[in-house]
Amino acid sequence: MLVTEIRQIDTKKYCLYINDAPFSIVYASDIKRMQLEEGREISDERLEAFRKEYLPRRAMNRALSALQYSEQCEADIRKKLENAWYAPDIIDDTVDKLKTYGYLDDGRYVCGFIRNNLMKKSRKQIRYQLLSKGISLSVIEKAFEELDLPDEYEGLKASILRRYQPEELREQREKIFACYIRKGYSYSALRQCLNDVLFSADSVLN
Repeated sequence: MLVTEIRQIDTKKYCLYINDAPFSIVYASDIKRMQLEEGREISDERLEAFRKEYLPRRAMNRALSALQYSEQCEADIRKKLENAWYAPDIIDDTVDKLKTYGYLDDGRYVCGFIRNNLMKKSRKQIRYQLLSKGISLSVIEKAFEELDLPDEYEGLKASILRRYQPEELREQREKIFACYIRKGYSYSALRQCLNDVLFSADSVLN
């Protein structure tokens, strides 16, 4: 096997290319230990030994580092590991272990995402964003069914009251209406909400 390139990524990390294909992230200590040099041959045995001894542990540490700061879904972790040039089998093994240890759970991630966004986004928007992350519709729908959630009307009303004054609603009603329709709120819920907000404002003034 031929070392075709050792490309520096930052002050600590390099990308090792074997036969013109990215093999893995390596550090200066790896380069020194394996005597890596562009244009120099390295045996399959040495590469495989490095792969088995170091890469699974490093992949796990990278995943745990990401999970330390915020809940992640499986697709997020897979993307991070893919971007670091870990092989598919190492990624699969890392994800399986994270699930077994309870560090990675798409159902839990979806529940948290819904709670954090329900008062800011429509359920249609939330579903779309979760689907775009690679989460299955069945996991999303199960979370919506199991969570004790307020009616979508309450979230919509809170969003409107937070963003607009009654005068703005009267003057820009059609524009605001169109904006929330694009966000995925239903026509009937939006009409009722706008009418209720304006009616409440008029009642206070009177």
